[in-house]
Amino acid sequence: MFPGRLGTLTHDYQRNGTTTLFAALNVTEGTVLADFKQQHRHKEWLSFLKTINQAHPDVEIHIICDNYATHKHEKVQHWLKRHRRFHVHFTPTSSSWLNLVERWFRDLTERCIRRGSFRNVAELEAAIWNYIDHTNDAPKHFQWTKEPDDILNKVARARAALFTSLEHFSRPPHLKAVVALREKKYMRRFRSLIVIRYTTGYVQFVGTLHQFKRCWIIESRSNFV
Repeated sequence: MFPGRLGTLTHDYQRNGTTTLFAALNVTEGTVLADFKQQHRHKEWLSFLKTINQAHPDVEIHIICDNYATHKHEKVQHWLKRHRRFHVHFTPTSSSWLNLVERWFRDLTERCIRRGSFRNVAELEAAIWNYIDHTNDAPKHFQWTKEPDDILNKVARARAALFTSLEHFSRPPHLKAVVALREKKYMRRFRSLIVIRYTTGYVQFVGTLHQFKRCWIIESRSNFV
């Protein structure tokens, strides 16, 4: 990379190990409480809840997290019943962007990890700890700039536009051939096909990418029954 040339990434890289970062963002102060684990199971989640409990012993705590099954494990529920000052709020499916800690993770990725080169997990964790210390030395809380009503109205417009496009969609002949091919391959049939947009030679659905001649189909395995 040099002046006048944009930054690029290669398609391949060497993975020298992975780690799991648990992080809690204090939305009023902008500080971050974090810990590293080898996995993300209910055991590790419980351990992190206990870390939060020790760090903030005398206040009501509201935790916003996604509805991952680990966060709703039976043993987690039992622990929460014994610690009544903990209140857990789950974001809807595919809506983790509503959680402000995701904004902090974005900054961590952009400013610390993406252009980094780490020879092992210890170097990666050390770099992340350094960024967390930097965050806590000069904390700055995040603030929504968009009003809730504006966000909800935009979601409603997008939903209306999606269903309007579905009403005017007609399945092209080459798509019928692809559907027949996939029905034969999986020995199952499609329950539904959710179309996002259709242009010449391309049809896009929700899910993973498959190629068939000039037709690209993005479909979810949940579409099969």
